[in-house]
Amino acid sequence: MIHWPIHPHSICHFTNDEAVIRNPPTVHEAFTALAKLRQQGKIRYIGVSNFAEARLEEALTFCPDIVANQLPYSLLTRAIELGTLPLCRARSMGVIGYMTLLQGLLADLYLTLDDVPPYQARTRHFNSRRSELVRHGEAGAETETAAALAGIRRIAKEAGMTMPELATKWALAGQGITCSLIGARKMSKLEENVRAATQPLSIDVVQRLNVITQPVLDKLGDSFDYYESFENNRTR
Repeated sequence: MIHWPIHPHSICHFTNDEAVIRNPPTVHEAFTALAKLRQQGKIRYIGVSNFAEARLEEALTFCPDIVANQLPYSLLTRAIELGTLPLCRARSMGVIGYMTLLQGLLADLYLTLDDVPPYQARTRHFNSRRSELVRHGEAGAETETAAALAGIRRIAKEAGMTMPELATKWALAGQGITCSLIGARKMSKLEENVRAATQPLSIDVVQRLNVITQPVLDKLGDSFDYYESFENNRTR
């Protein structure tokens, strides 16, 4: 799996070698190498991660049988709905969702955004002035995010579910989502995740959650590189 689209801005996050950063491998070279490994029996399938529409289309010209695109998808990270997810569906490509609970934000671990530890408050949802760890440099979407969390918490209570259970069910209900990645440090959390996967969410609740979280989607736009600024989006 190629984790980010291949260009200097993304390469610099994986190497300090200036020669590689200035002259990264081409998309053709990368996928040719993967195809050779597959022919040798060293890998079975080829996938990508964080490829937005233009980069995915480019990759598909060299490797038309990409089987999966791993993308961030949660109630508060819905940008892929605006283009990339429909493209994956059209190409019959599996989508592996990650950030399902958004660094604990959807796990109901924090009463307010001010309670979120600095290391976990680095996405574009938060004002960049919160911490030196934040690199996106934007004003964030804190008002919209706080309102969405309050609404999600209210619906979870009405439905008799925990917030992470509700958030997981919603993510799995996404059209075109093959599976969702969720961490679990305790057996009780693992069991909760299993319950969420085996008991679907009703369409009515899905639609209510969509409405509640729409302002966050509107504010953050179609960029799903949530740690970089809109202009420095590594997925394009």
